[in-house]
Amino acid sequence: MTALSSDYLKEQTKYLARAIAYIWSLYEEVPPGIILIGHSMGGLVIQSLILEQYFDHSKFMLVISLAAPYVEPRT
Repeated sequence: MTALSSDYLKEQTKYLARAIAYIWSLYEEVPPGIILIGHSMGGLVIQSLILEQYFDHSKFMLVISLAAPYVEPRT
């Protein structure tokens, strides 16, 4: 049912933002960036976070996405 609701994507995007903030806070020196790897829906969550204006994009070093459905299926 999560595929039918955008609420799930919004909640996962907020969670990812909090997780990155927490990971970032663990470093004493500012790291060059965090590598994000997303598979399927995880790739969409990363994309959603990248599109948020409130998020600091300099925290990303690299984004890898595998089998994320960025474009709707074509029949």
